[in-house]
Amino acid sequence: MNNEVIEQARDTIGDIEPADIGYQNLKCNADDDWKDKVIHVGYPGIKNLPKTVNKIKEMEFKTLYIAVPDLECEPWHQELCKIKTATWFAAEPKKLNFWVDSTGRKIHESMVTWWFIKIVAE
Repeated sequence: MNNEVIEQARDTIGDIEPADIGYQNLKCNADDDWKDKVIHVGYPGIKNLPKTVNKIKEMEFKTLYIAVPDLECEPWHQELCKIKTATWFAAEPKKLNFWVDSTGRKIHESMVTWWFIKIVAE
C-alpha cells in the first residue's frame, strides 16, 4: 500500500498495525495460520480472492488489511465491507495514485476504485 493512500485512509481506519504476516501483491496464502495475528494481505489477485475472502470470514486473525478493486463482475469489496467490524477507504481513480513504486512515482493508471479495508476480529 502506498503512503499517500495510508495517510488519507488514517481518518477512516486509524493507524496501521505492524504485520505479523505480510504478503506481497498476488502472493497471499490463505492456507497459512493467521490465528491471533495482524495480517497485511495487499491485493491477493482475482484468482485468489474467493479462497482469501472465505479465510477472512473465519475471523481467526487479530486484525487484517486488504486491498480490493471495485469490479462489478467481482464484488469482493462488497462482501468484505458487510463484515460488521470492517472499516474501509476508497481510493478513486484520477484523485489518488494508488499504484506507485517505492519512490512514490506513479507506475500505473488505475481505471477503477480501490478499496483499502481493515477488519478487526471480534
